[in-house]
Parts: sequence; structure tokens; C-alpha cells
Amino acid sequence: MQIAKNKTIATLIALFLMLTITATLVALPIANAHDPAWTYPTTAYCVAVPSRIGIGQYTTIVVWTDRYPGTAGGGSGQRWNGFKIDITKPDGTKETIGPFKSGSDVACDYRQYTPDQLGTYTIVFSWPGETVVATPGLPSTSAAIGDYYQGSTSEPATLVVQQDPIAEWQEPPLPTGYWTRPINAANRAWSQLASNWLKGGWLVDNWQRWGTAPESAHVLWTQPITPALAGGINDAAWPSIPSDVNDYEAPWSAPIIMNGKIYYNQPAVSDVAKYGYYCRDLYTGEIIWYKNGTDNGLNNPYTTAGGYTLSQSYLGLTQGQLYHYYGVNGQGILAYLIMVSGTTWYFLDASTGNFMLKLINVPSGTAATDQDGSLLLYSYNAATGNLLCWNSSQSIPPLAPLGTNQQQWKMRFGATIDAVNDTTWTVVGPTGDVPATAIRPRSGYTMNVTIPKGLPGSIAVLKDAKRVPKQIFGSTVSGDTVSAWLLSIDEHVAPYSPYPEFSATQNNNLGFGATLLWNKNITVPLPGKNYTWGITGISYDSQVFFVRCPQTRQKWCYSLTTGTLLWGPTIQKTPMGYYATGGGSGLESSQGYVYYGIYLAMDPSNYDGQIYAYNATTGTLLWIYNATSVGRESPYGDNMPLMLGAVCDGKVYVYSSEHSPSKPLWRASYLRCINITDGTELWKLLNYHDGTGGTFGIADGYIVSSSQYDNLIYCIGKGPSAVTVDAPMTAITAGSSVVIRGTVTDQSPGAKGTPAIADADMQAWMEYLYEQQAMPTNAKGVEVTLDTIDPNGNFVHIGTVTSDTSGGFKKTFTPEVPGEYTVIATFAGSKSYGSSYAQTYLSVSEAPPAPAAPEPQAAAPDNTLTIIGTGIAVIIAVAIATILLLRKRP
Repeated sequence: MQIAKNKTIATLIALFLMLTITATLVALPIANAHDPAWTYPTTAYCVAVPSRIGIGQYTTIVVWTDRYPGTAGGGSGQRWNGFKIDITKPDGTKETIGPFKSGSDVACDYRQYTPDQLGTYTIVFSWPGETVVATPGLPSTSAAIGDYYQGSTSEPATLVVQQDPIAEWQEPPLPTGYWTRPINAANRAWSQLASNWLKGGWLVDNWQRWGTAPESAHVLWTQPITPALAGGINDAAWPSIPSDVNDYEAPWSAPIIMNGKIYYNQPAVSDVAKYGYYCRDLYTGEIIWYKNGTDNGLNNPYTTAGGYTLSQSYLGLTQGQLYHYYGVNGQGILAYLIMVSGTTWYFLDASTGNFMLKLINVPSGTAATDQDGSLLLYSYNAATGNLLCWNSSQSIPPLAPLGTNQQQWKMRFGATIDAVNDTTWTVVGPTGDVPATAIRPRSGYTMNVTIPKGLPGSIAVLKDAKRVPKQIFGSTVSGDTVSAWLLSIDEHVAPYSPYPEFSATQNNNLGFGATLLWNKNITVPLPGKNYTWGITGISYDSQVFFVRCPQTRQKWCYSLTTGTLLWGPTIQKTPMGYYATGGGSGLESSQGYVYYGIYLAMDPSNYDGQIYAYNATTGTLLWIYNATSVGRESPYGDNMPLMLGAVCDGKVYVYSSEHSPSKPLWRASYLRCINITDGTELWKLLNYHDGTGGTFGIADGYIVSSSQYDNLIYCIGKGPSAVTVDAPMTAITAGSSVVIRGTVTDQSPGAKGTPAIADADMQAWMEYLYEQQAMPTNAKGVEVTLDTIDPNGNFVHIGTVTSDTSGGFKKTFTPEVPGEYTVIATFAGSKSYGSSYAQTYLSVSEAPPAPAAPEPQAAAPDNTLTIIGTGIAVIIAVAIATILLLRKRP
């Protein structure tokens, strides 16, 4: 799939280059009207890029004419018809591509082609000629209308196909360890690593479909939510009571993570006005900028009018937007922050936090995000059958309603725009040959269709893996009856124009259509019990939805394709399973808890602490997870309650909390990572995350969360590492042993220079470093591979050692060859750290020559007995003399 993406990008670059060249060569028609119509000769061109390839590789055939239609400007103007590419293969057989319509308003197009023979191909492009016509909905005053452009045929282009493939661009390998943004644009495959967390309609049920997610409890950094916010236990006078005064409203809300930056609002502290928002670096935790709510150009916009109240606050960040701008002069990704207050949307510059533009009268509706990043709002009027889709990008006008300006969308700084009835331009022209023309007010709606009236209930927008809206599911529950219906969204059934006022069907079916697939009443599985019922688990990928009964704590699976029962019920959960978000009737979730084809039978607030995982289409029970409590910490039975935080990269992230946490906070609350395939707990970390303040974000392989235990932000994921290695500075002799020693340390911003620890011991080590828990006594370090390059250039493996809790390692090595050695220590990385290595040098000298053997000598006479005898005589003489002296004393 990645190769295909790279192909597309490469051909687009070639096409854009050709478009630029073509636009400078085109001979424009004379603006003055003429009768009779004029006839223009044209020239056709064709190239193969590249013109020499290997068998099995592809080339891009780019074709164009030197003139384009006089009414071709903008997204809905005329395009030349009948483009045709004739290919003659080396064996003389012919192949034709087309006829097709030019995809560009400057009469240019391209096709990818993969040859199947060796040799030389001949490629010829031609088109039959065409008369300029008016574009439906546009003023028919162009002088070029009626003129005829003669057909033309290009000179032959040559393509040589050889046996050996031509060299392709060699992209560096995908990193498996620590990396940071920005990602160099030359490394296209690396895009699969990057991800964002934009909130709003960007994600459904906190399913992060892109990028990777943490595989261990390693903490990259922690920071106070705000520099001055106190955290943790406050004073011995109030034992165990933390500084955070909020029981119902947590100080932290789920962040926006965009392009390696974290955006979040000032903590919601109940005794002061809530104001301001922060931008931090995802990889370091450092504050990049802070806005206090009045210094962003919004002129002190309180969300509550009138005098000072506890609920009064400045506007806060609601969501982020990454918009894929695709205009006549290029494409790219634009980043915005959005604040929503009622029906008013404020767009901010993501790089500074400053105000850019305001949309007023934004309609209500079910939120979704389109593939290009446009923010959508769907609404259905049951009385009229009117189905609408409002588009944020449609609401903001491009540079002008005519010509290429129609394709140049820009954020209008400081503007206030009506989202559904913009009257910024009520008159257009005169421009060139177009006189002043009255136009109607613009509208932000891109879909306005009529479907059957009276369809019941709330709606959910179902999207595919590329975020493209595909279906609309509606439902409601009344007594023992679930009323449901399904609608397919048919995209681009009419030409889309950023200026619908120039369409013949203004604001009616512009770019979208809709087809009702089914509408039925479903009798609940247990009728006559006076139970309450709800709808949950709506999945476009698996084409299922679930009916839930809180009294029995069970769910039944229905086909989204037909509305019929597939399987059920699920296993009856414990009595605590009754308490779950959405226990009553109605639509509980927009898309549900089906991930990778697996249904997680848990609710947003799961007080029984259990997860049952089923195959979503067959009902096969795959695994059960229990968040076992410690001692008496859980007030909800044997398990800690569980809340679903996010799903990413085949992992389920849950945390334990409650709606209104009591003080002191109960303990044994963890952030947990579970393998979605088999239910294995991969890691956990002590963390109390409030259940009402949002969850957390996952982007670029990191989780950004907070903990009410200490009011700190936690960034969890891989960190960088560093290796050192030392050998004796003085030479040793060959055959002598030497100790190679070094260290492996964590270089993360929050724990720089601390020992690197094994993944299996990461929970205890992180809780020791960051959360004041006891230092683990049995923790292990990481494996280090020691190798040398000997004086002869041979690679010699010394061995593998494991560092200790000081970060140190050592290994005895006995070099046999004299000369200079290079000693290399390598840490291959782990789930917690990126890889690192270091090298040092060792000098080994020749061993000194062995001493020469002495000459043999004649044996000396054996005087042992004589010597012994003489010794005894001396001893006796000394003894006699001593006795005589004693006798002479008076």
C-alpha cells in the first residue's frame, strides 16, 4: 500500500510541474466577442516519465495540449473530451488508453502504465478537437463560447524497457526506536508512524487508527498541569486530602495533540474563572506558548454573559483541525485550533494560538470529519425529510467565485462569516469578459437532499477507515420496540463546486446523495419485562450494531446490513454492570466498541471492572479481563471500575475512576494496557484519571494523560537511551585479561541519566522514579552486546551482559592478537527505549619473550651432615660459655 502511495505522489509532482509549464504556454482567446466563431489550431504533446525503465516497473505518461477551453477556469469549467493514448509495443501489437476527459482545467492529464515486454515502445497522444461551450450555472458571456479548437496528434514519445530495473530512490529504514518530529518529507514511508489526536469528529469512540502506541509503562516526562497548580497531599492537618478541590470536575481535560504539540485548556478550578490554554512540546513537555484568554485577539470573549459567576469562563479549546488544502497552485496540510461557543466557531492559528476567523450561525448536527479534514455536521428533519450536511471548508469562501481564484482557499484573517447565509459577495464582476453579475448568498451546506419523512430517532454517521462518511444510522427505543434505519451516502453524484451559487441546482445535492437501505421496527429480545433498552456498538467495519439491556447486563448483536438478529445474548455481567453510561434508552454511542472486528462488551463507565471480548460477527467469546482490586480499595466489589480510554495499534487502554471521586482518593487505580487479541495485560502504571474530565490522547506513539494523585501530566512512551563503554587507557599484553565496562542510561527529559531498566520491571521502576513508591530491589537492567574489531579487521563477539540498577555493566575480555582493538557496546533498544551504542579503543602489546634456560652445572657435594654437625657443636659451645659466666658472678 505504501508503494502505491509513493507512486501517486511521484506522478502528482510530475503533473503539477506540467500544469505550471502548460499554464505559461497557453494562448488565451481574445476577450472581445466575435461572430462568426473563430477556429484555433492546437498542438498536442506527450512524454513518458521516466523514458527508460525495467520490466515490471511503471512509467507516467503525461499528455497535454497547448490551448485550453476559454471557460475552463475553476472547478466546474469545461474540460477537453476525447483524450486518447495509443501505445505500440515492441512486438508491433497496439494498446489504447481512453478516450477520457482531461482532468485539469489547463488541458493536461496523466496515466500510469506498466509495460509487459522488453524493447522500445512508441506512445502517441491525440484528441479530436472540440467547441467551447458555456458551463452550466455560470454566466454565458464568455467571448470564447462557440469557438472551435482543432484536434491534434503529438509527436511519438519513446519508452525503452530493459531487463534490469532502473535505480529507485533508497529511503532510510523505518525507525523502530525513538524518533521525533519533524519527519523529513523525503522519508515518505515514515508517515505511517505519525498520528494526531484532534478530538471532535476526527476519531470515533477514541479509536486511534493511525500510528503506534506505547508497549510499556515507560514515562518520557511529567509536568505540572500548570506551573503553579499544587498536586498531591497538601498538609498533615488534613490527612490524605489532596490539593485538588474538584470532585465532580477534574482539573485536566483530554488534550488535542497535533503535529507533535499538545494543546489543552487551563485547569477547571471551581473557585476562579477558567481561562487560558497551553501549548507544550510532545517530546520534551516544555511550554511553547500560553494564552490567558484575553491576549489572543478575541477581546475577552466570556462564554457566560453578565456579572462574575462560578460558571463564567473564557473560551477554551474544543478541537483541532488538519485540513488537506488542494488548490490550483499546490497542496498541503493546514493546522487550526477551534473554540466553540454555542453557534459560533472561532478558528485559531495552531502555531501561535491567536485568533484568525469567526463563523457565526453554525448549525447543529452530528459531527464527523471528512477525508480531507473538513468538519461536517449532519442533520435530518423528520417532518420534511430534509437531510443536510454542513461543511466548515465550504463555509469559508475561496479568493473569488470565478476562474482559478475559485480553487484558492484561504483563511480570511479577522473576518466574521455567516456559516449558512454568507453575503460577503452579492455582486461579482465585471472581470474581463464577465460583466457585473448578481449572485445569491453562499451556504456552507454541501448536501441538501430529500429522503423519506418520519424516520425515527437520533442519527450516527458511520465512516470507513479513511474517515469518509459512508452510512447514516438512525434509531430510537420506545417500550419494547427498537426503531432503526440505515442510509447509504453516495458521494459526488453531482459536480462539487466551492461556489454552489453557480450550480444549476444550488444547495441541492451538491456532491452527495443518499439512499435509504432499510427501515424497520425490531422487537427487543426480552419483551414484556418493562426493561429499558439502548443501542450501542455501531460498527461500519463489521456491519453490526448491538441492543443493550442494563437490567440483565447483556447485549444482542444485529446485522447493520439487514437489521436482523445475528447472535446473543452476551454473558450476563455482575450486578455492578448495571451502572454504566447510557443505561437508559436511546443512542448510546456513535460507532460503538467494535475494534479490529472484536466487540468489547464494556461501557464507557464500567463499574464491574470486567471486559468480555467477542468476535463481532459470530459471537465467539475470545477472552475475559478482570481488573482485580487490591484489598478493600475498590468500593465496587472484587474489581476496580474500568473506563475505556482509547484503542490503538491492537491495544486497549483503560483506567479506573468514578464519576465523582471521594476524598481521600482510593488507591490501586491504574492505567492499563491490554492486548486486544488475547486479553493479556501488557503493562499498567499507578494513575488516577478522572472519569468526567475526558480521557487522554494517543499520538506519535505516546499517551498523554494526567493523574489526580499528583496533578501531573504524564507522557508515556519510548525514550532515548545512551551507552558508554570504557577500556584501560594503557596498553596490556596479549593474553592478559581486561575488564570492559560501561553504562546504559535513560535519556528521557523526565529521567535523564537514570539507569535503563528491563521492560518487565518498568512499572515498579517508573512508580519509584515519578510516584514516590518503593525502589524495586529485584529489578534488572537491559542487555548489552559487546563486540570488537581486532587488529586484522575481524569482527569478534565478546559476549552479552545485562546492566544492573545502577546502569552499569562489565565483561572480562582476553585479547590474543597484539595491536589496536575497537570495542563496541550496543543496546538494541526495547519497548521502553530507543537503541544506542558507544565504542572505545584498546591497545594490546606483544608479550615479553620468555627468559632463556640456564646452562646445566655439575652437582655440588652433599655437605648436609657436616653442616648440621658444625651447627650443633657451635650451639653446645655457646651453652658452656654461658654457664661459666654465671658461676663467676658474686
